[in-house]
Amino acid sequence: MGAYKYLEELWRKKQSDAMRYLLRIRSWEYRQLPKVCRVTHPTRPDKARKLGMKAKQGYVVYRVAIRRGGRKRPNPKGIVYGKPKNQGINQLKNRRNLRVIAECRVGRVCPNLRVLNSYWVNQDATYKYYEVILVDPNHSAIRNDPTINWIVNPVHKHRECRGLTAAGRHARGMTKKGHRANKRIEPAEGEESQMKCYNCGGVGHKARDCPSNTQRREGVCYKCGQPGHKAFECPEGGERRAPRVSRNVVCHNCHQMGHIARDCPNEPVCRNCGQSGHIASECKNERTCRNCGQTGHIARECPNAPVCRKCGKSGHIARDCDQE
Repeated sequence: MGAYKYLEELWRKKQSDAMRYLLRIRSWEYRQLPKVCRVTHPTRPDKARKLGMKAKQGYVVYRVAIRRGGRKRPNPKGIVYGKPKNQGINQLKNRRNLRVIAECRVGRVCPNLRVLNSYWVNQDATYKYYEVILVDPNHSAIRNDPTINWIVNPVHKHRECRGLTAAGRHARGMTKKGHRANKRIEPAEGEESQMKCYNCGGVGHKARDCPSNTQRREGVCYKCGQPGHKAFECPEGGERRAPRVSRNVVCHNCHQMGHIARDCPNEPVCRNCGQSGHIASECKNERTCRNCGQTGHIARECPNAPVCRKCGKSGHIARDCDQE
């Protein structure tokens, strides 16, 4: 490996003892200097070289400190009206990233130079430090270099303020190139899609397009992920807790008190004909009243007085019955 490869590996492991010590010492040094200052050599020569810098005349490097976090709106004399929530002073976020702001500040300090690129060098609790590479468009070494003389064109003046640098294009969301770069890119032929279905757990489709709809009808247990039962009925969930129901409730399946039909230990029974194996909504027999036993109407439409299923007397229902 070349020397730049070793430097790149050192900067990749910023939590190593050596890099933590260097970054801490340098952050103290940077705090003693002006917010925008020129440096003689780039702190990261491998990164600067990768971003287009050359060790020749016409290239300049500036380091700039940018305060971290959001921003406050300037408010002369503190005159505001209404609630602080609606004043729009605090909790304002930058529309551009801090690296773009660093390039713009250096561009204002050096209006005769052109911003080429920038990179991160350090940060502490208050500031982030970036180094910005600038090019002198009037230098003969730049004008005679065919790899960089494109920046001499007047159209590239203050390109950092118009989002034309790498950081500016990234802030604008332009991370791709070419035709249909603003569209969603489908996976290439032969590549497996990373889209995952939350219904069946398969890959390549969403839950709304899932071909196996049976799990959604039957219900899927959130404990074991198996269909056919719910979480409170899961056999892997240990002992089942007693349902939190009142003692006065009546089961519509067996007509006993103390539990509801969902927790009934007996087999489901049709409330219309009294037979097991189907429910009332699927019953093909004629409607039967559970109050008087006659056909043609249901209990809530019965003209007779309500009959208690517990004691057999009329005038009250099983829930209000005094008999134990």
